Amino acid sequence: MNYLVIDTTSQTLFVGVFANGKRYYKLMPGLKFHNNYVMDLIDAVLKQSGTTIDDISVIAAVTGPGSYTGIRLGVTIANAIAFAQNAKRIDISALACVTPLTSDKYSVGIFAREGNYYYADFENGKMIIEGDIDEEDALKKDCFIIKKEYDPDLIFEECDRKIARSEYALQLYPKYLKRAQAERLKDRK
Repeated sequence: MNYLVIDTTSQTLFVGVFANGKRYYKLMPGLKFHNNYVMDLIDAVLKQSGTTIDDISVIAAVTGPGSYTGIRLGVTIANAIAFAQNAKRIDISALACVTPLTSDKYSVGIFAREGNYYYADFENGKMIIEGDIDEEDALKKDCFIIKKEYDPDLIFEECDRKIARSEYALQLYPKYLKRAQAERLKDRK
């Protein structure tokens, strides 16, 4: 089964294709405007893999947490391609892609800005809770892991796990841990 995976949730833009038993991907670190590059990167990875969009039967996207605009961009593109191709959809948590899943109980965190972290607790290889946490509380958690480098293999592994378990989504939805600033300000009025 061939699949396309998109991650626009961080400063590193990632597009990958699994085709004919091999993984192909491109990374563009340090970006601010993924919208200027993501479609060209999808085309480049499809060409690299020797496939076309018509050969893709599953579309996966990292649905958050992460950059508010980045999440919306990746989810929208993945949903549009999946709709046009009648492809299955897989949603992936960014927190499931920062460390290999094990049978142990542990916590994972991603730096979110201003001393805050997105975090998830895992047990027996499954996420049991996710949210946001400040730096002080992050330091108190046992086995807190902060992964700084991007590991494409972990995204592919999460896709493979979900395909093996037939964990498909009817629609991909952004996974925001906090409401948008405009929504929070509206509630104050």
